[in-house]
Amino acid sequence: MKNFFNPAPVIISFVNIINASAGDSLLSIKNQFVAGADAVYLTMGTQETNPAIVMSAGTHMNEKGLLLENLFAEFIDKKFILNFLNKESQIIKDACLIIKNYHAEERIIAASNHGKVLRLIHSILPGMGASFTPMGILGFYALFRTRLLHFKKRFSGDVLFVPEYIGGSHIANKGLITEAHEKGICVYVFVGDDKNQILRLQQTGIDGYITEKVAFLKQVLTPGC
Repeated sequence: MKNFFNPAPVIISFVNIINASAGDSLLSIKNQFVAGADAVYLTMGTQETNPAIVMSAGTHMNEKGLLLENLFAEFIDKKFILNFLNKESQIIKDACLIIKNYHAEERIIAASNHGKVLRLIHSILPGMGASFTPMGILGFYALFRTRLLHFKKRFSGDVLFVPEYIGGSHIANKGLITEAHEKGICVYVFVGDDKNQILRLQQTGIDGYITEKVAFLKQVLTPGC
């Protein structure tokens, strides 16, 4: 298991920094850690002049730009999930070089919709963890449902970031989570402000939660604090 999970974060926060300045973006991220987040999920995009611009979890470019260097210089020991939007290999390589220069690979999980992006990142930074792609999640669930998961010995991903349900399919069920753990794979589930869902998921053995409602989640998980 990658060092990112030692200790494993419990609360992963989405941070909305669309159209925010670099200073405001850093403040927003800091506030999430203060509120109780153990890690922050950010999306990375690009502009022509900057190889790695940190954005929100949305898909709109933060034109004012929070550079990856700014992020690592400000948060020297914090954990992040970086979702790579761009598929261009040179841009990915440039971002990996920044991560390497800041010795940040052990506190980063790379995420992407594209398997080739994650394979390239792994070839450059083999010590950095990676999530499953959306197609990888569906494949994992299919193996679980067909009882073939036991026969699959190796997976390229270290962590599943999943909703509780995809359509009528119950993804974050206790059986799947147990088998994922047997494979050394962590499972994090997206949640909102539904207290019953949070408490229900707590009984399944998930490793943690991904949320925009950090303070609410913290209150539910640690009542009375």
